Amino acid sequence: GLLALTKGRISWAKGLPSDPEGATVAGAGADVVALPTFEKENRFALDKALLERRSVRSYNPDRKLSVEEISRLLWAADGVNRTNGRRTAPSARARYPVDVLVALPEGVYIYEPEGHRMKKLLPDDIRRSIPTQQGFKYAAMIVLFVINKDRLPGGRMEWADLEIGCIGQNIFLEAASLGLGSCIFAGVAYDRVTKAMGLKENQVLRIAQAVGG
Repeated sequence: GLLALTKGRISWAKGLPSDPEGATVAGAGADVVALPTFEKENRFALDKALLERRSVRSYNPDRKLSVEEISRLLWAADGVNRTNGRRTAPSARARYPVDVLVALPEGVYIYEPEGHRMKKLLPDDIRRSIPTQQGFKYAAMIVLFVINKDRLPGGRMEWADLEIGCIGQNIFLEAASLGLGSCIFAGVAYDRVTKAMGLKENQVLRIAQAVGG
């Protein structure tokens, strides 16, 4: 019985868009970044990640993220971890109203978990325009949590907030395992960023998270 369970867990974990054998580059191009696939064999202990999880509010502006680091961070955040399309973060009724956007030097992208890829929404580097607190302006990546109210069960914003909390903690732990710092911050220039990204009435920029060295 234990052997069968072990076999079941192994097969259950394979064939994801972020797995080497599940790689997909469909639609890759100038505005779509197919993130590198990787084996889920990080030897960094969960207990150690929890021990090292902390809020970092000052970043080295010269520390850039590799595409593999971005791939691991986004998969940990809200990537597909089951062959039925469910994700690493829980979502009420599996509606997934929270979109994970990332501001990088190359522009602003939306993460697409189903294909483990990023789609460019804006070609400009707006990282320094997002925070109102100086230290966060130099983070290598700023994650923007945007709620799509069309996918919000019963209009319950608190359910989306819970989802954001889970995604944010996933990022914290993966950042710790990669030797990076992170911090969720509410000091966001909401109106300016909403306008810059052209968000619609059904989209709400809720909060942000910095990641860097």
